[in-house]
Amino acid sequence: MSLSPNANYVRYTFYLAFVIACLLLPGCKALGQATDSASTSQRLSNSDNELGGKTFWSHIVQDQRSIWLSPFRAKAADAQWLVPMAGIATGLLLTDRDAVAGIGSGNLKRASQISDAGLIAYSGGVALLYLYGRTSSSKAKETGILAAEAGINSLVVHTALSYGFSRERPLEGGGAGRFFRPVATSFYSGHSTVAWSFASVIAQEYPGWLSKALAYGVASGVSLSRLKAKEHFPSDVFVGAVSGYLIGRDVYRRRHNPEVDDSFGTFVNVHPEWNSGNAGTSYVPLDSWTYPVFEKLISLGYVRYQFLGLKPWTRTACAEMVAEAQSRIDADNAPSSEAISLLDSLRKEFADESKLGSSFDNTAIRLESVYSRSAVIAGPPLNDSYHFGQTITNDFGRLFQRGFNQIIGFTARAEQGRFSYFVRGEYQHAPSGQAYPLSVREVIADMDGTEVAPATIVPQTNRFALIDAYASMTIAGHVVSVGKQGMWWGPGKGGAMILSNNAEPFYLVRIDRAIPLKLPWILKYLGPVRYDGYFGALAEHSFPRRPFMHGEKFSFKPTENLELGFSRTAVFAGEGVSPLTFGVLWKSLTSAVSSTTPGADPRISPGARHGQFDFSYRIPGLRKWLTLYSDSLVHDDVSPIAAPRRAAINPGIYLTRFPGLSKLDLRVEAVNTDPPIVNSLGGKFFYWESVYRDLYLNKSRLLGHWIGREGKGIQAWSTYWISPVNTIQAGYRNAKIAKDFVPGGETVNDFSLRSTIRIAPQLQVAASVQYEQWLAPILSPGLQRNWTGSLQITYWPKQFVLHRR
Repeated sequence: MSLSPNANYVRYTFYLAFVIACLLLPGCKALGQATDSASTSQRLSNSDNELGGKTFWSHIVQDQRSIWLSPFRAKAADAQWLVPMAGIATGLLLTDRDAVAGIGSGNLKRASQISDAGLIAYSGGVALLYLYGRTSSSKAKETGILAAEAGINSLVVHTALSYGFSRERPLEGGGAGRFFRPVATSFYSGHSTVAWSFASVIAQEYPGWLSKALAYGVASGVSLSRLKAKEHFPSDVFVGAVSGYLIGRDVYRRRHNPEVDDSFGTFVNVHPEWNSGNAGTSYVPLDSWTYPVFEKLISLGYVRYQFLGLKPWTRTACAEMVAEAQSRIDADNAPSSEAISLLDSLRKEFADESKLGSSFDNTAIRLESVYSRSAVIAGPPLNDSYHFGQTITNDFGRLFQRGFNQIIGFTARAEQGRFSYFVRGEYQHAPSGQAYPLSVREVIADMDGTEVAPATIVPQTNRFALIDAYASMTIAGHVVSVGKQGMWWGPGKGGAMILSNNAEPFYLVRIDRAIPLKLPWILKYLGPVRYDGYFGALAEHSFPRRPFMHGEKFSFKPTENLELGFSRTAVFAGEGVSPLTFGVLWKSLTSAVSSTTPGADPRISPGARHGQFDFSYRIPGLRKWLTLYSDSLVHDDVSPIAAPRRAAINPGIYLTRFPGLSKLDLRVEAVNTDPPIVNSLGGKFFYWESVYRDLYLNKSRLLGHWIGREGKGIQAWSTYWISPVNTIQAGYRNAKIAKDFVPGGETVNDFSLRSTIRIAPQLQVAASVQYEQWLAPILSPGLQRNWTGSLQITYWPKQFVLHRR
């Protein structure tokens, strides 16, 4: 979606952001209020109210008056809640069309029926609570009354706004999502707002983990099915869910009678003891400054129970590592000043998560960062990672072209109890690019086994994109999340063979054992274990369209110095291949038959599968100096260990310091996806398959290692640590692509210099320059050169942090 051609759309976006902020005011005030100021006369008593009675409807009138007049009572302090929430809603609004396209098709009628049935069942459950409560439980009766009150309030607000904004639904008007159209009612979702208003009341009346999981789980299912049915855009569902949640919370605050509180089983009404195993937490973005700091502490031996090959890490997991490092440094007779400095910087970053406990209310929302990056590319860049490589790698799939490139973005996160929400959105600008000539397009068709593509000029990019946007729940040390998330499954710095942030994250459902688990009995010899798994849908595929992808990884630490990881991914199903059914999913998980067997029916293909193995090992005698690690990948085999000659490999070493130069480190990595076997000729082995010919891409960027198909390369970085947040880094990269894949072969050399300086506690400046030269006769005769210079400014607006007790 382009912003510049449609000024009206941009104007409507900001109008809506203002309206959204106004609508969220009553609930935001309730959410941030430390004490309950509702008068006794407003509360329900055990005898003066019945569902549908006179008092009930008078409360509805009072609620509506409060909701619609709330913008006139706004205060400056409300910005700490409204700015992040309105920003998230605006970001979703700007990416609605792309998000709906990424959801794909499927049985829309069934999804719509599921959402209807879910809401009807929820309403029936509320009614049953009320009926049961009339004879057996004052608390159940109050829950039914308050849930009904919140649902009616939500429905009234939704009805007024849906007709007022008159937005087209995704299947109307070509999916443009235009506002102020006759008889259009997409903004916002009535199903979502009513379901979440029910859930909000029930979760507060019965705040145990099981009751909350059931209440919010049903509401989430109703909301997601509205998206799958293409009845609403993501912004419609988000605004509806947040509005319903906050209205329900406000109704409970006003009407709840503490005299009816009781407890039984998991529904006990007590303040929970928050810890890393149950507290809602977001993931630390993959490009955060904290990862190199943690990796250095790990290599120095002060953190031994986290995994290098499974990222991102949650904030609570990072707090656990900070605590571990603190205990080991305290026990060290002579800890280095460098280690102490590294730990101090991390302690400040994860101070809130370190306070988890019974006296800590895990409730907050913050605008975490605002950033801007300007980059100029002088000369012809490489930006086709599937065929010819990339000038800028591991950058979340951001588009770039020759000339001036710009991103302006923000990150925001929120936690409440077991739940967490995170969004990272940004405006992206990139110049237009030339279409490949016919000769190159013919070569690409031969590389991929497809028809020759038409000449298509790369249009100028002006768009708002969501990099990460997800909601999660923590239960028993597991984080269950839904949305877009970047992941990195490998120990290396320059790339991960099976899953990296080289491509834009895709929409998925994920279950992650975020806190390492110690197994009992004889299994204890495996050491701490972590596992991670996801299921999602890839975007902008053509061969076939709309495939799905799942992946699983298990990592072990049999000793404090050795880490082992095993993972597997499968790209399967898709239009014209096999339908998405449980049987097809099961086959992709269990089948040992090659999906490219001659004569095999592609309609029952188990999918294109890759297996991965990685390890990292701190060398004996040099434990605090040298770490050896490796990442490897194989196609259509269980693991690279079972087929080493067919495997791609990515080994590396990390020297944490030089003798006499403790602040200088060195990291070197090699990579090879061109093993000496017949299968790999022509680039038709790794990241490619005859059925899934663009299988390992998301939005045209490789999900795996930047080296791509049939490549060999090396990377090296040396960093001088002025302090944990002030560094200077020099880098080198070389890549060679085989001649049997790219006619005439290809050679790329990069030299880079990057400096990161924290000029104030809340302000950081990062500047970099890169010189690249590449030779690819198929693209251009002679040696080509380009310079890339970038400047990024990041600001952490701490004034928007809500005070937590």
